[in-house]
Amino acid sequence: MRNRRGSLILEAAISALLMVTATVALLKLAKTSSQLSRSSDQRVALQLATDNAAERMSVIPFDEIAGQTDKVAKTVSETSDCQCEITSYPFEVGDRNGIHLIMTTRISDRISRTQHRWILDRRELDRRVLDRSEPETPEDTDE
Repeated sequence: MRNRRGSLILEAAISALLMVTATVALLKLAKTSSQLSRSSDQRVALQLATDNAAERMSVIPFDEIAGQTDKVAKTVSETSDCQCEITSYPFEVGDRNGIHLIMTTRISDRISRTQHRWILDRRELDRRVLDRSEPETPEDTDE
C-alpha cells in the first residue's frame, strides 16, 4: 500500500506538470494569434487607405495632380488614422506627358504600404478620338 501511495503522488505531479505545459502552450498560441490578427487588420487598413488615396488622385484633373498631393495625403491621414505621403514625378512617354505617383501609408516604422500609379495625360488622346468620332454631316438629298 505504501508503494501505491508514492506512485499516486508521482502520477498527480506529472499530470499537473502536463496541465501547466498545455496551459502555457495555449496562452502562447492565443497571444500569437491575437498579434497576427492585429497585424493583419493594420495591413488591411493600410491597403484601404492607399487605395483611397489612389482613387482620390485619379479624379483630379491632370494639370492639378501635382498641386493636390499634399491636400489628398492630409485628408487620407485624417480619415484613416495613419500617416499618408504622396509624391509625384513627371515623365514623358513619346509625345505624351504623365505623372508617377508614389503613395505611402504608414502606421509605424515596421508597418507601411507603398503603391505606385502612373497617370497619362489623356487630353490629346481624347481630342484625337473625339475628332474621329464626330458624325459627318449628311448631305442634303432630295427624296
